[in-house]
Amino acid sequence: MPVLSILIPTKNNAATIRSTVETARAVAISDAEIVVQDCGSTNDSEGQIRTIADARLRYYKSPPGISMTANWNAGVTNCHGRYICVVGADDGVSPY
Repeated sequence: MPVLSILIPTKNNAATIRSTVETARAVAISDAEIVVQDCGSTNDSEGQIRTIADARLRYYKSPPGISMTANWNAGVTNCHGRYICVVGADDGVSPY
């Protein structure tokens, strides 16, 4: 079980999701996972995620029509860490 889960709920954030995931990858905690929970993106958000090779990264897609709140809850359910940090898909994470 990882110590930290970094949850990134997203919808149609193809322009920013890659940089957000890259900042999460730089976190100075070796025992962390990165969970991207997509809320039915219709742009290339999934394609941006699929180009990142990192065993700590997991991508989940919610069913079409789900609310953003339900998407966040689904993301929390998919996290395995002792602690969960939720980050917007157009934000960044400090490496410390």
